[in-house]
Amino acid sequence: MKKIINFIAIILVVMLQITIVPRLDIYYAVFNLPLLIMLSLILIKRYDLAVFWLLSGVLLDLISPIKFGFYTFSYLFIYLLATFVVTKFFHQINLFIIIFFFVICSFVIDFAFLFYDFQIKLLLLNAIYNTFIGYIIYYFLKYYLEPQSIIKVKI
Repeated sequence: MKKIINFIAIILVVMLQITIVPRLDIYYAVFNLPLLIMLSLILIKRYDLAVFWLLSGVLLDLISPIKFGFYTFSYLFIYLLATFVVTKFFHQINLFIIIFFFVICSFVIDFAFLFYDFQIKLLLLNAIYNTFIGYIIYYFLKYYLEPQSIIKVKI
């Protein structure tokens, strides 16, 4: 039942990303809602749900006019990079780490858009906008979702 609810949530978020989010631009900067949700889930250490949110990249690929696989591989790269960095280096998440992740991942996804007619002056504005919205999403999800339980076995 939870997987069905998550899949419906992914479909709704992708529909919001396609229809409403482009209308909420600030000087042509648009935030990437599925990416911000996936990063927020990684930061609260819910890797099981973050993997499931990789499907949003596939759905965005099906809808977008960009070559198929662009969103999927971009989201997969960001997921693998962010999961590796969070599990190996950052055990305690604070404000600076949250800002760092949202800015860097925004640069990564926007850098990939540079190969498609994307203006370089929007990189910083997109990073700031994604960080602001991602910070709100992070604390909202952190409040409503519990971290994944970890079972430690001593031998």
